[in-house]
Amino acid sequence: MTRLTSFGGLNGPEWMPDGDGILFTSGNRLFHLTTSGEREQMPGTAMTIASVSSDGELILTGQWSAEGSFDVRARKLDALDDIPVLTSRFNEGFATLSPDDRFIAYASDETGRDEVYVQPFPGPGEKLKLSIDGGTEPAWSGDGREIFYRDGSKLMSVSFLGGRGGETDAGDPIMLFDRSLSGRRLARRNRNYDVSPDGQSFVMIETEKSGTCPEIHVVLNWFEELRRLVPTK
Repeated sequence: MTRLTSFGGLNGPEWMPDGDGILFTSGNRLFHLTTSGEREQMPGTAMTIASVSSDGELILTGQWSAEGSFDVRARKLDALDDIPVLTSRFNEGFATLSPDDRFIAYASDETGRDEVYVQPFPGPGEKLKLSIDGGTEPAWSGDGREIFYRDGSKLMSVSFLGGRGGETDAGDPIMLFDRSLSGRRLARRNRNYDVSPDGQSFVMIETEKSGTCPEIHVVLNWFEELRRLVPTK
Protein backbone atom coordinates (compact mmCIF):
# COMPACT_ATOMS: atom_id res chain seq x y z
CA MET A 1 0.00 0.00 0.00
CA THR A 2 1.31 3.45 -0.94
CA ARG A 3 0.04 6.75 0.40
CA LEU A 4 -0.40 9.19 -2.49
CA THR A 5 -1.63 12.38 -0.81
CA SER A 6 -0.77 14.33 2.32
CA PHE A 7 -4.02 16.24 2.85
CA GLY A 8 -7.58 15.23 3.63
CA GLY A 9 -11.06 15.84 2.27
CA LEU A 10 -10.46 13.78 -0.87
CA ASN A 11 -13.17 12.18 -2.96
CA GLY A 12 -13.62 9.89 -5.93
CA PRO A 13 -10.20 8.90 -7.29
CA GLU A 14 -10.32 7.90 -10.98
CA TRP A 15 -7.49 6.33 -12.95
CA MET A 16 -6.32 7.99 -16.13
CA PRO A 17 -6.95 5.56 -19.02
CA ASP A 18 -3.24 4.97 -19.63
CA GLY A 19 -2.69 4.20 -15.94
CA ASP A 20 -0.24 7.11 -15.61
CA GLY A 21 -1.93 9.13 -12.92
CA ILE A 22 -5.08 9.61 -10.90
CA LEU A 23 -7.70 12.34 -10.91
CA PHE A 24 -9.43 13.26 -7.66
CA THR A 25 -11.24 16.15 -6.04
CA SER A 26 -10.76 17.94 -2.74
CA GLY A 27 -13.63 20.24 -1.95
CA ASN A 28 -14.44 21.72 -5.35
CA ARG A 29 -10.84 21.56 -6.56
CA LEU A 30 -9.74 19.09 -9.21
CA PHE A 31 -6.28 17.49 -9.01
CA HIS A 32 -4.17 15.33 -11.29
CA LEU A 33 -1.62 13.16 -9.50
CA THR A 34 0.90 11.37 -11.72
CA THR A 35 2.56 8.07 -10.86
CA SER A 36 5.82 9.96 -10.39
CA GLY A 37 4.24 11.84 -7.49
CA GLU A 38 3.76 15.20 -9.22
CA ARG A 39 0.49 16.89 -8.29
CA GLU A 40 -1.19 19.49 -10.44
CA GLN A 41 -4.31 21.48 -9.64
CA MET A 42 -6.50 21.67 -12.74
CA PRO A 43 -8.39 24.83 -13.71
CA GLY A 44 -12.05 25.25 -12.90
CA THR A 45 -14.10 23.48 -10.23
CA ALA A 46 -15.63 20.03 -9.90
CA MET A 47 -17.82 18.61 -7.15
CA THR A 48 -16.85 15.06 -8.09
CA ILE A 49 -15.42 13.12 -11.02
CA ALA A 50 -18.00 10.89 -12.64
CA SER A 51 -16.09 9.42 -15.59
CA VAL A 52 -13.03 9.91 -17.81
CA SER A 53 -13.01 9.49 -21.60
CA SER A 54 -10.86 6.78 -23.20
CA ASP A 55 -8.27 9.34 -24.38
CA GLY A 56 -8.10 11.02 -20.97
CA GLU A 57 -8.99 14.42 -22.41
CA LEU A 58 -12.60 14.74 -21.28
CA ILE A 59 -14.11 14.23 -17.85
CA LEU A 60 -17.69 14.08 -16.68
CA THR A 61 -18.30 15.80 -13.36
CA GLY A 62 -21.24 15.76 -10.98
CA GLN A 63 -22.29 18.90 -9.16
CA TRP A 64 -25.24 20.61 -7.58
CA SER A 65 -27.11 23.17 -9.66
CA ALA A 66 -28.34 26.53 -8.41
CA GLU A 67 -31.86 25.06 -8.43
CA GLY A 68 -30.85 22.26 -6.06
CA SER A 69 -30.70 19.31 -8.46
CA PHE A 70 -27.64 17.14 -9.05
CA ASP A 71 -26.38 17.44 -12.64
CA VAL A 72 -23.73 15.97 -14.90
CA ARG A 73 -21.42 18.27 -16.84
CA ALA A 74 -18.43 17.73 -19.15
CA ARG A 75 -15.14 19.58 -19.51
CA LYS A 76 -11.73 19.24 -21.06
CA LEU A 77 -8.96 18.72 -18.55
CA ASP A 78 -7.19 21.94 -19.52
CA ALA A 79 -10.38 24.01 -19.85
CA LEU A 80 -11.81 26.42 -17.33
CA ASP A 81 -15.47 26.10 -18.32
CA ASP A 82 -17.70 23.06 -18.59
CA ILE A 83 -20.79 22.25 -20.64
CA PRO A 84 -24.09 20.72 -19.49
CA VAL A 85 -24.70 17.05 -20.26
CA LEU A 86 -27.55 15.95 -17.99
CA THR A 87 -29.34 18.90 -16.44
CA SER A 88 -32.98 18.85 -15.40
CA ARG A 89 -35.11 19.43 -12.33
CA PHE A 90 -34.42 15.80 -11.41
CA ASN A 91 -31.23 14.33 -9.96
CA GLU A 92 -28.86 12.63 -12.41
CA GLY A 93 -25.68 10.98 -11.23
CA PHE A 94 -23.25 8.06 -11.41
CA ALA A 95 -22.66 8.94 -15.06
CA THR A 96 -20.16 6.73 -16.86
CA LEU A 97 -18.96 6.74 -20.46
CA SER A 98 -18.90 3.59 -22.56
CA PRO A 99 -15.44 2.26 -23.51
CA ASP A 100 -15.76 3.86 -26.98
CA ASP A 101 -17.15 7.13 -25.51
CA ARG A 102 -20.27 6.93 -27.72
CA PHE A 103 -22.80 6.30 -24.93
CA ILE A 104 -23.38 7.42 -21.38
CA ALA A 105 -25.06 5.36 -18.65
CA TYR A 106 -26.41 7.10 -15.57
CA ALA A 107 -29.03 7.03 -12.81
CA SER A 108 -31.96 9.44 -12.60
CA ASP A 109 -34.88 9.80 -10.18
CA GLU A 110 -37.29 11.29 -12.71
CA THR A 111 -39.80 8.45 -12.07
CA GLY A 112 -39.71 9.10 -8.33
CA ARG A 113 -36.94 6.60 -7.65
CA ASP A 114 -33.52 5.95 -9.10
CA GLU A 115 -33.49 4.03 -12.39
CA VAL A 116 -30.62 3.37 -14.80
CA TYR A 117 -30.64 4.85 -18.31
CA VAL A 118 -28.32 4.92 -21.31
CA GLN A 119 -28.23 7.37 -24.21
CA PRO A 120 -25.87 8.44 -27.02
CA PHE A 121 -23.06 10.79 -26.08
CA PRO A 122 -22.85 13.64 -26.74
CA GLY A 123 -26.06 13.08 -28.75
CA PRO A 124 -28.44 13.34 -30.38
CA GLY A 125 -30.49 10.25 -29.60
CA GLU A 126 -33.17 8.87 -27.35
CA LYS A 127 -32.46 7.53 -23.89
CA LEU A 128 -33.21 3.92 -23.04
CA LYS A 129 -34.31 2.78 -19.58
CA LEU A 130 -32.38 -0.32 -18.52
CA SER A 131 -33.58 -1.09 -14.99
CA ILE A 132 -37.06 -2.29 -14.11
CA ASP A 133 -37.45 -2.19 -10.32
CA GLY A 134 -35.02 0.58 -9.52
CA GLY A 135 -31.28 0.80 -10.02
CA THR A 136 -28.21 2.93 -9.56
CA GLU A 137 -24.40 2.97 -9.92
CA PRO A 138 -24.05 1.69 -13.51
CA ALA A 139 -20.72 0.34 -14.80
CA TRP A 140 -19.65 -0.85 -18.28
CA SER A 141 -17.96 -4.09 -19.24
CA GLY A 142 -14.69 -3.65 -21.11
CA ASP A 143 -16.24 -4.50 -24.48
CA GLY A 144 -19.22 -2.16 -23.98
CA ARG A 145 -21.73 -4.97 -24.52
CA GLU A 146 -22.88 -5.23 -20.93
CA ILE A 147 -23.95 -2.72 -18.28
CA PHE A 148 -23.93 -3.60 -14.60
CA TYR A 149 -25.86 -1.77 -11.91
CA ARG A 150 -26.99 -2.08 -8.32
CA ASP A 151 -30.54 -2.76 -7.19
CA GLY A 152 -30.26 -2.58 -3.42
CA SER A 153 -28.01 -5.47 -2.41
CA LYS A 154 -28.34 -7.11 -5.84
CA LEU A 155 -25.84 -6.68 -8.64
CA MET A 156 -27.63 -6.73 -11.99
CA SER A 157 -26.50 -7.12 -15.59
CA VAL A 158 -28.07 -5.95 -18.86
CA SER A 159 -26.81 -6.84 -22.34
CA PHE A 160 -26.44 -3.74 -24.51
CA LEU A 161 -26.12 -3.11 -28.22
CA GLY A 162 -25.33 0.38 -29.47
CA GLY A 163 -25.20 1.19 -33.16
CA ARG A 164 -22.98 3.72 -34.90
CA GLY A 165 -26.04 5.82 -35.61
CA GLY A 166 -26.92 6.08 -31.93
CA GLU A 167 -29.64 3.42 -32.00
CA THR A 168 -29.74 1.23 -28.90
CA ASP A 169 -31.14 -2.09 -27.79
CA ALA A 170 -30.90 -3.87 -24.47
CA GLY A 171 -31.91 -7.19 -22.94
CA ASP A 172 -33.80 -7.84 -19.75
CA PRO A 173 -31.94 -7.31 -16.46
CA ILE A 174 -30.61 -10.45 -14.81
CA MET A 175 -29.31 -10.78 -11.25
CA LEU A 176 -25.68 -11.85 -10.97
CA PHE A 177 -25.59 -12.15 -7.19
CA ASP A 178 -27.10 -10.79 -3.99
CA ARG A 179 -24.64 -9.65 -1.36
CA SER A 180 -24.64 -7.32 1.61
CA LEU A 181 -22.99 -4.48 -0.27
CA SER A 182 -22.26 -1.21 1.43
CA GLY A 183 -25.08 1.26 0.93
CA ARG A 184 -22.94 4.30 1.69
CA ARG A 185 -23.22 6.76 -1.18
CA LEU A 186 -22.18 10.39 -1.14
CA ALA A 187 -24.81 12.42 -2.99
CA ARG A 188 -24.70 10.38 -6.23
CA ARG A 189 -20.99 10.83 -6.48
CA ASN A 190 -19.16 7.53 -6.89
CA ARG A 191 -19.84 3.82 -7.26
CA ASN A 192 -19.17 1.52 -4.33
CA TYR A 193 -17.81 -1.16 -6.66
CA ASP A 194 -15.85 -1.64 -9.86
CA VAL A 195 -15.57 -4.31 -12.54
CA SER A 196 -12.55 -5.83 -14.28
CA PRO A 197 -12.08 -5.16 -18.03
CA ASP A 198 -13.29 -8.67 -18.93
CA GLY A 199 -16.46 -8.21 -16.87
CA GLN A 200 -15.81 -11.38 -14.87
CA SER A 201 -14.51 -10.02 -11.56
CA PHE A 202 -15.78 -7.36 -9.19
CA VAL A 203 -14.24 -5.41 -6.33
CA MET A 204 -16.63 -3.89 -3.82
CA ILE A 205 -17.20 -2.85 -0.24
CA GLU A 206 -19.22 -5.48 1.58
CA THR A 207 -21.09 -4.78 4.78
CA GLU A 208 -19.73 -6.89 7.63
CA LYS A 209 -22.32 -9.22 9.10
CA SER A 210 -22.73 -8.93 12.85
CA GLY A 211 -24.61 -11.19 15.22
CA THR A 212 -25.54 -8.30 17.50
CA CYS A 213 -27.58 -5.21 16.85
CA PRO A 214 -26.52 -1.78 18.12
CA GLU A 215 -28.44 -0.55 21.14
CA ILE A 216 -29.03 2.83 22.73
CA HIS A 217 -29.02 3.02 26.53
CA VAL A 218 -30.52 5.98 28.37
CA VAL A 219 -29.49 6.55 31.99
CA LEU A 220 -31.91 8.57 34.12
CA ASN A 221 -30.91 10.39 37.30
CA TRP A 222 -27.28 9.78 36.46
CA PHE A 223 -26.03 12.15 39.19
CA GLU A 224 -27.49 9.80 41.82
CA GLU A 225 -25.90 6.86 40.03
CA LEU A 226 -22.56 8.71 39.99
CA ARG A 227 -22.75 9.41 43.73
CA ARG A 228 -23.52 5.73 44.38
CA LEU A 229 -20.57 4.56 42.34
CA VAL A 230 -18.17 7.25 43.59
CA PRO A 231 -19.25 8.25 47.09
CA THR A 232 -17.88 11.47 48.49
CA LYS A 233 -16.59 11.93 52.05
